[in-house]
Amino acid sequence: MMNRFRWGFALGLFLCLGSALLSAQGNKTRIRVIVENATIRANPDLGSEIIESDISLGTVYEAEKKVGDWFEVKYRSRLGATITGYIHSMYVEVITDIQPPPRKEVQEIPAPKAEPAYPAAPAPGRPGFMSLRLEGGLGLVNPSDLNDVIAGREDYWSEEGDFFNWKQLKLMNEFGAELAINFTDNIGIGLGAAYLSKNVAGEYGSEYSSYNREYKLSVIPLTGSLYIRFPMSGVMDFYLLGGAGYYLASLKHDYRSQGGSSSDTINEEVTCNSLGFHAGAGLEIYMSPSIAFVLNGVYRMVNFTEWHGNRDATEGDLYYYQSYSNYYGRNFPSMWVYANAPSSSSISNVRLAEINLSGIVFKLGFLFRF
Repeated sequence: MMNRFRWGFALGLFLCLGSALLSAQGNKTRIRVIVENATIRANPDLGSEIIESDISLGTVYEAEKKVGDWFEVKYRSRLGATITGYIHSMYVEVITDIQPPPRKEVQEIPAPKAEPAYPAAPAPGRPGFMSLRLEGGLGLVNPSDLNDVIAGREDYWSEEGDFFNWKQLKLMNEFGAELAINFTDNIGIGLGAAYLSKNVAGEYGSEYSSYNREYKLSVIPLTGSLYIRFPMSGVMDFYLLGGAGYYLASLKHDYRSQGGSSSDTINEEVTCNSLGFHAGAGLEIYMSPSIAFVLNGVYRMVNFTEWHGNRDATEGDLYYYQSYSNYYGRNFPSMWVYANAPSSSSISNVRLAEINLSGIVFKLGFLFRF
């Protein structure tokens, strides 16, 4: 009787444990992948990290539980570790039949795009897009007649063997601003203004006489430019530009001479306006979506040929001519304001003075988009 009781107790315990085990296994849900290249994420969130990708169509998992629209699954990684992850219910179906289900076309839900580590440049040319450019630099120039006069004075006084300290004009400072509007992603126009200036002062003479002279040249260009952009990367654009401008120029000349007990002072001031053209290329390097560092090189073509103003109280035009020296037996260049063209036996090659500021300009600055 006791043996029967023991066997009955053991059989009942075995049946209870088996039922519990089957019940625990029954709580898991078998699911099958129904799309190509499904993904498993670290958390039940479309923005969560993808920890397994390119999962084949038909792969079967046993889901531990369901969290919202996600199934929690355990799988073995390529390194053999057991990893818990989550797969979206759109990628799978619950297995209720041993027959393989028909393939379903389900579109992958894209995860939100992460922000780039380095700020990308904004699209440079959507309609209504504006920018302000502030630049400064140096222009390489050779203002023809003005430098000829300085070179002629140096030639003259080097013959005497006395002193000469007057440098030619080779560089001009330039600062400017431009407002631009882009009509497409690659094409825009800009309207700008700048200020160019340079003082060229010097002295020369001998122990008996000395001369101090200074030319002050300033120019205000009012320009229009066409821009063609070629994006190179998320943070850099290359561009070509070309256009025309109206240039307002002013030239002041202060002359002082001292010889023994006598001295002389002459003041001249003339102005001239001219049409010019320019073309060049540059780079925009973005430090943030709205601020870029810019550098460019531009070739400018402008020549001033009709200077008009005053020499002390005399109104007239600026003339360039050759003046013959009996002492040296040759001509030296001169440039002065006269009411009428100068004329004498020692003067030749008289014409209106020209100051040509054509040359290359190198500029650096900043671009602000808004």
